[in-house]
Amino acid sequence: MKKILILFVVFLSGLLSAESPLPVIPARPEAALDFDFRGVGGKTEFSDRTGNYKLISDTAPMLEEEGALRVSDSARLHIPCKNDAFGEKVTIIMWFLNTKTASSYLWDTPLLERGLQEEKSLSVVPLKRKTGQYDFTLYFTGDYPGFTIGRTVNYSVGSEGIILYGSSYARTRSYRNNQFPKWPLTMHNDPAKLYRRNYWQQIVATYDHGACKIYLDGKPVVSVPTKRPEKFLTSGHDLVIGAYRTNCDLNKITAEIRVKSLVILPKVLNDQEVADIYAAESPLMDVQRKREDLKHTRRHYYSGDRKAADPNLKKTLDITKQYMENLPADPYKGNRNMTARFNPDGMYEINGKLYPPVMANMYVGDPSLPRRKVIVSDFAAAGIDVLTARAFSDWIGDEQYDWKSLDQMLEMHVKSCPTVKLNLMIRLIPPPWFKEKHPEEWEMEATNFKDDNPPLRPCKIAGGLLGSEKFRLLSEKYLAAFIKHCESGPYANHIFGYQLFGGAAGEWYWPGLFSSTSLTGYSEPTRQGLIKFLRKKYKNDVNALRKAWRNDKLTFETVKMPSPKRRFASENGLFRDPETTQDIYDVRSYLNDRTAECFLSACSIIRKLAPNKIICIYNGYPLLYAHGTAIMFTGLQTVSRAIRSSSIDQLATPIDYGLRRYKMPGVNINPFSASAALYNKSIWREEDTPTHLYELGLNSRSGSLRETIEIKRRSFGYTMAGRDGFWYCWQMNLPGFHQNEIMEDSAKMKKIADASVNRSRKSVAKVALIFDENETLMRTNPCGFVKFIEACNWTVYREMHNAGIPFDVYFPDDLANPKMPDYKMYVFLNQWAISDKLADIIRKKLARNQALAVWQYAPGYIRNGRFDMNSMKKLTGISFTEERIRTTFAPEDIRSSQSPLVRGFTLEDAMTFSPRFSAKQEPGTEILATAKGLNIMARAGRSFWSLLPLTSELIRNLARSEGIHIYSDDGHTLVVNESYLMVHTRKDGPFTVTLPSARKVTECIRNRNFGITKTIRENLSAGTTAIYLLEKAE
Repeated sequence: MKKILILFVVFLSGLLSAESPLPVIPARPEAALDFDFRGVGGKTEFSDRTGNYKLISDTAPMLEEEGALRVSDSARLHIPCKNDAFGEKVTIIMWFLNTKTASSYLWDTPLLERGLQEEKSLSVVPLKRKTGQYDFTLYFTGDYPGFTIGRTVNYSVGSEGIILYGSSYARTRSYRNNQFPKWPLTMHNDPAKLYRRNYWQQIVATYDHGACKIYLDGKPVVSVPTKRPEKFLTSGHDLVIGAYRTNCDLNKITAEIRVKSLVILPKVLNDQEVADIYAAESPLMDVQRKREDLKHTRRHYYSGDRKAADPNLKKTLDITKQYMENLPADPYKGNRNMTARFNPDGMYEINGKLYPPVMANMYVGDPSLPRRKVIVSDFAAAGIDVLTARAFSDWIGDEQYDWKSLDQMLEMHVKSCPTVKLNLMIRLIPPPWFKEKHPEEWEMEATNFKDDNPPLRPCKIAGGLLGSEKFRLLSEKYLAAFIKHCESGPYANHIFGYQLFGGAAGEWYWPGLFSSTSLTGYSEPTRQGLIKFLRKKYKNDVNALRKAWRNDKLTFETVKMPSPKRRFASENGLFRDPETTQDIYDVRSYLNDRTAECFLSACSIIRKLAPNKIICIYNGYPLLYAHGTAIMFTGLQTVSRAIRSSSIDQLATPIDYGLRRYKMPGVNINPFSASAALYNKSIWREEDTPTHLYELGLNSRSGSLRETIEIKRRSFGYTMAGRDGFWYCWQMNLPGFHQNEIMEDSAKMKKIADASVNRSRKSVAKVALIFDENETLMRTNPCGFVKFIEACNWTVYREMHNAGIPFDVYFPDDLANPKMPDYKMYVFLNQWAISDKLADIIRKKLARNQALAVWQYAPGYIRNGRFDMNSMKKLTGISFTEERIRTTFAPEDIRSSQSPLVRGFTLEDAMTFSPRFSAKQEPGTEILATAKGLNIMARAGRSFWSLLPLTSELIRNLARSEGIHIYSDDGHTLVVNESYLMVHTRKDGPFTVTLPSARKVTECIRNRNFGITKTIRENLSAGTTAIYLLEKAE
C-alpha cells in the first residue's frame, strides 16, 4: 500500500507544474458556471464551484500547470451542458495563457466552443447540414479574438457574430464581417496591441440575443450589434475547452494553452463592470510577469495506438534492422547516368525496367541527415526505394551556389539504400538574401477587398515571385547550375527525375495567394509584366486597348492592376459581364499566362540539360477551386498547357483535404488522369494524410493504426485500379510512418503493386466528365454562391467515386483529340462559356455515337463575348427563360415527375445562385422536375439539363437509361480498370459488386480466391480497403 501511495505521489507531481500555483480566483455568487482549475491535476472529472457542472477528460487524467488546466494535443475536455442553460443574455469570462509552443504551426487557438465544426472545406465527416448543430466558438486567430455564433441555412458554421478568417501558412488574420453585411463590426481597440503572448490574459465575451462583444484585459476590442431570433444554445452538445470538435474520434484542432478559470454569468456586463473585474483579478494572476514558452507535453493526452509514437526516432524498426544487416549491392554502380520515362500504362520505366508508380516523398522541413537516414532505411526495408529528396540552403547569392549539403544528402541516400532511385526537388523560391537585396521585386498585396484604392503592403510570405522577371532569370541560372552539378556528379546514376517547386507553397499559386486574406499582384514588376502581355495581345495598338478596357484616356504605360473591389465585383450574379469587364478578363489571362511561362521555361531548361529524366511539377487545382477566390486570382488555370508540354511528364497535387480519412473517398485534387494519358503523362497523388503518430491535432489525422494502414491501402488501390501514381508524404514531421506495423504492411502492399507492372491499367469508363478550366475567367464569386458552384463541380467529381460507375475527366478541347475514346455519356460540369469553335467540337464528338450530353445550370450562356440565350438553345436543344435575380432552392421546393431519370433526386441542403433559368415547355422537350414555378430539369433529344447540381443517384439513373454498367449501388468508394477493382468501404456490413462479365477474381490483400464469377459478395467493416485482381476467364 505504501509503495502504491509513493507511486501515486510521483505520478501526481508529474502533473503539477514546477511553477508555483496561482491563487484561487474568488467565486462569483451570481455565476451559473464557475470553475477555478487549481487542483485539477491527475483527475478525469472536476466539479465547478456551483456544483452544477463537471469538466470531463476522455483520454487521460488532466494536466495541471501553475494551478491551471493545461490543454494540449489530443485533449478532449468537455462540460455537459443543457440547451438554453444560460438564457439569452450571457457573459463568458476566461483567464488563459498562450505561448509559442512546438505546435505553433497552429494559427487558431480555440478557447471555448459548443457544437460541431462542420465547415465543408475542413470537415472530417460528410455531414448533412442542419441549423442547430452548432452554437458558438470563442477563439483566437493569431492575435485577433473571434466569437462566431450560429449558422444560417445558406452559410457554413459560424457565419454570424464576430467572424474571423486567417491562414497559418501566411500568418494572416482579419475580421470577415464585411462579407456578411448583416453583421457589421466595430473595432474599439487594436487587438494586436492588447494581445500578450506568454502573459496571463483575461478574455470576456458578452452575448445579448445575438449582439456580441469581446474584451481583452478589461478593454473592449470588437462588437457587433445585430440581434437574432434564434436561441443561443440549441445544439445539445457539451461545452468544449481548448478544441474545435467534430462528430468523429479526433479534434479538428487542439489548443496549446493554460486555462486558470472559466465563469459564465446569465447576464451581460457593461464596459465598466468588465474593467472592474479585471482590476480585481489581475493582481492574483501576476499579469506583469512573462512566462516561459509552454513545454510540449508530448503524448500526455494520447490514447490507444497514438502511444506508439517515436518522435525522436530512437527506435530501429525490426524490418529495418534486418535490412541494414543485409544491405544489397548497388545495381547502378559503374553506370554514368539513369534514364526514366512512363510507359503507356503510367508505370515507371527506369533503366528499361518497370516499377509501380509508388514513391516516398519525405518531409522537407527537417534537414537532419541522421533523422532522414532512419526514414530512408525504413522505406528501403519495405521495398520502396523510389524516393524524393531535396537539398537545403544551396543557393547563397547571385550566381553563387554551395553544393555541399546537396552532395551529403545524395551520399546519405545511396549509402543507406544502394538501390535508391531519386527524384530531386528543386525550389525556385526566393532565398532570404534575394529578398534583402531586391525589396523592389517583392509582390505587393492590398490591405482589404472593399476600397477602390486600398493601401498596399509587401507580401512577405509570397513563395516564388512569378511577376518578377529579375527573379525568373536568376532562378533559371540557379536551376541550370543545379542540373549540371547533379548530372555530372557521382550520383547521377541514381537520379531519375526532377521535381520543380515555384510560386506560393511551391505549387505555382500566384505569390501570396496560396492561403491569404487579401489580393496580390500590385507590385511594379507584375504591372510591367501585365503591360508586356497587353502590348502583345493588342499588337501595340493603344486604341484597341482603350476600346476593350472602355477607357479613352488609357495608355499602355498607365495600365495598372484593377482594385480588389473591381476584381471581386459582379454584374450578373455568378458572372462578370464580358462586354464591360475585358480588363478583368485580361488580368486573369495574364496571371495564367505568366504562371505558365515561368514553369514551362524552367522545365524546358531541365529537359535540355537532362533529356532522359522525368520532370514533375505541382499542377491541377482548378476543379477544387472552381467555387472560390483562388481560381480567379492565382494563375492556376494552366493544367491543360502543362499536360500538353513536351517538357513535363508528371503533375502532382495533394488529395482532398476535406474527406481524406478512412471511410471517406480521399480523392485526388487533380482529376485529369485520362486527359494526361492522351499525352502519355502521369498524374500523382500526394498522400499526405497525417498518420496517428503525427504530433499536431489536425482534423485529417488518422485516429488509429488500423486507419493509417487502410488509408495507405486505399492509396495503393487508387494506383492499381486507376492510372495515378502516389507518394507517401509527411506533413510537418518525419516520424509519421515510423512503426513496425506500418512498414510491414507497406512492404506487403509494395509486393502486390510490383505484381501489377505488366498488367493493363486501361480505363473501362463509359462516362466522361468535362471540366472547362477557362470558364471561370468570366465568372465571379459573390458571397453565398460558393456552395452552389462547388456542388456543380468538385462535389460531382468527388461523389462519382461513390456512385459505382467508372468515369474519366477531360478538358473540352480533349474532345477534338483523335486519341480520346468515345463515351456513352458526357457530363459537362461547367460549360457555361463557349466559343463557336468549341461548340462545333462538342457537336462532332457527341455525334460519333449519339452519346448523351448532360448539362448543368447555364450551358453556353456566354458565347463570343456576350450573354446569349440563343446559344444555350443551340448547344442543348432546349429553350430557356432567364431571370437575373438571386434565388434559393431548398430540398422541399423540388417537385419531380414520375420519370425513372429523376427518381430519388433531392438536395442535401439549400442552394443559392443567380441568374436563374427555366426550360420552356415546347414540343420535343420533356419537363422532368420543377421548383418555385420553374422547370428545373428537362430532356430534349440526346440532351439532359438540370438547373441544380447533379447527384450520384441522378447520374446512376441516367447511366442506367444508357445501358452503362453499374458495378455497385452500395455507396462505397469504387475504382476499376481492366485489371483491378478497388473498394474502400464507407459503412459496416455486406456489399455486392457486379462485373460486366465473368472474371477470375482474387482479393489481393487477404489473398482470397473468388474463382470465376461476375459477382463479388463481401462483408467488411467500415473503412476497409479491398483490391481485386480481375483476370480474364480462360
